[in-house]
Amino acid sequence: MAGALGGCGFRAIWLRLRQLRRRGLEELKIRVSEDGIYFTPGPDPKGGYSIQFLNSSAGIIERVASIEKPVGFGLAVSPDRRRILYAQVDTAGSDLMLLENFR
Repeated sequence: MAGALGGCGFRAIWLRLRQLRRRGLEELKIRVSEDGIYFTPGPDPKGGYSIQFLNSSAGIIERVASIEKPVGFGLAVSPDRRRILYAQVDTAGSDLMLLENFR
């Protein structure tokens, strides 16, 4: 899925990412490369996730990969841009811990 981006350059890219974040994509992860920005928007309407690339020279957003689960901390792209490394969130939860008599 590709989307057009009005205007090219860093400012247009940054404004587009800010628009994505305002639409409720607080979990947006980004990695800047020489020719654009790789990013992970929130889930699509069907609950799937993806890694996308915002091409600064062409002014378009391209889906790079569809993935089953959200990206956790970390998103890396190899220098030749043939590989992407990311941390996958398998489960989300928290523990409540009580610490007594500490000093």
